[in-house]
Parts: sequence; C-alpha cells; structure tokens
Amino acid sequence: MSLSNGFGWIRTGLKFSLVVLLSLWAISSASALEVSFDAPDKVSLGEPFVVSLTVSGDVDKCTLSWRGRNYPLSLSAADGGVSKGVALLGTDAARSPAEGEVIKIWVRSKGINYMSRWKIDVISKSYPAERLSVPAAMVNPPGSERDRIAGERKAVRKVLRAYSPQLYWSLPMVRPVTGIVTSVYGKRRIYNGIPRSRHGGVDYRASVGTPIKCASPGRVVLTGDHYYAGKSIYVDHGGSVVSMYFHLYEIDVREGQFVRAGEVIGKTGRSGRVTGPHLHFGVSVGGRMVDPSILVEGDLERLTESNLSGRMVFP
Repeated sequence: MSLSNGFGWIRTGLKFSLVVLLSLWAISSASALEVSFDAPDKVSLGEPFVVSLTVSGDVDKCTLSWRGRNYPLSLSAADGGVSKGVALLGTDAARSPAEGEVIKIWVRSKGINYMSRWKIDVISKSYPAERLSVPAAMVNPPGSERDRIAGERKAVRKVLRAYSPQLYWSLPMVRPVTGIVTSVYGKRRIYNGIPRSRHGGVDYRASVGTPIKCASPGRVVLTGDHYYAGKSIYVDHGGSVVSMYFHLYEIDVREGQFVRAGEVIGKTGRSGRVTGPHLHFGVSVGGRMVDPSILVEGDLERLTESNLSGRMVFP
C-alpha cells in the first residue's frame, strides 16, 4: 500500500519558494533522512547544467530521472557523516522548449524508497543557420553505404546511452585544439540547399596533423572511420558524459585505453563529411548533445552559480 503527500522544499537560496511533490512508497519509524538538493529552476535548450545532492542518514541508492532517462547517482562519504553526489545533465538544441520539466529524485534508505520532484523550465534559444556545399553523396548516400551508416549509428547510440558509475569528468574541460571556432553549436545545417539536423558540437580550425588533446579524464570506448564523421574517437568520462572528436587524420589511442585530461589522442584531418580540415568536438550527456563550449569555458562554480538550494526532511 502506498501513500502520497505534498511537501514544500525549505529554500536556502532565498530567491523564492518552490513547492515540490513528494511520494512516499513506505513510511518507517527510523531516524529522519535529510536530503539537500541544488539545481537550476530554468535552463536554455542546448545547455548543460550541474545538480548536486547531499544526504544525511543511511542511503542505499540514489537515482535522478530527467527527460525520460535515469541517472544512477554515485554518493561518497563526506565530513559530518553525510553522503554527497554530483551529476552533469543537459538539454539538446534539437528538442523543444517545455515549462515545468521535472527532475525526479529517488532515494532509497533502509529498504524504503522516497521520491520527490524538482521543476525546471526548459526555455528556447535562438541558433543561426549555416549553408554548406558538399559532395552529393554526403547528403544522399548511395544505397551501397546504407548498411554501413546504420551499423555506425547503432554503435554510437550504444556508447552514448551507456552509464558508467565512476565519475572522471572535471570542469573546465580542456580545449582540444587552439584554433579559432569556425562553427558554433546549435547551427541549423543546410547541405546543398537541403536542411539537415542541427550542429551537435563545435568546429575548431586546425590544419591536418594538429595534435588533439583529450578534454577530460576517461576511457576510450569507440574508435573508427565513419561515413559522416570520418576517423573518430569517443571517450567515456563517467556518469553518461561522453566526448567525441571527428574528421581525424590519425587515431593514436585504442578502445579500452584510459586517457588523462590534456593527453594527445589523435591528429586533426579532413576525413568524412567536411569542407576543409578542422576538428569537430562534441559532448553528449545522457545521449543528448549539449554545447561543449560551456564546459570548456566554465568551471563548476560558474555552472552552479544560479542554482537554487532546497532541503527536505523525511520521517
């Protein structure tokens, strides 16, 4: 038998009071469980954001649910007998804005599941369009390449939707090359007059053979020579955060290898669908492409400066 009750967060941010819903699937006479949660109340399409959780009391498991995906949150012991965890989440510029999107916070303590909701408005953001001329086969691939493309997409989806509990990512991320930005995140790509999907990353100008630095510590989970992306590297940084590097001339790492932030993993080129030599750098969070420039330019303090803080005490 389940019980549902409504409670309000005790705000410590002093910006305003936000009422959330709480569902208790069981009630225990054990000591109180206190949960503090920090998150923004609004984000723009394409922007990554950070949420953090502090739990005082026994906790067996914690999971965040955001826009249809579950994110198991690894908690570690901290001073004062509390457990803390942090997660990097995000939205995709290709999605639609929505008011009142909800993060569900699941906490399991001594066999009891607690669930609360935190509302976030996902607001629209204007992105430019870009017209490009490429070989016709790069817009409408020949039938002989369709199986190859389908297989590559399947392998990439598997990598981007995986979850690694060990967190390696850190902020700010390392800029992979020093060249200027030639194409920003979120642009609507129009190839040979035909609209295609938005640009899922940032393009940096780089001559063929420029060394590429890994953006953050992690494990190489996929390499290959793909039809559109050319020679590519995918690095898993834990917590559903994956960085990717496209159009390479040379791949200098192997799948399964652990790499450090700033370590050279390959060299830039012009493989795949390109109009010239450059590096495409992207970051996926929970399978959603976010603006990587925010993660390169901002540290943890900058990404959390507008977060609100709340506290909930469960019986």
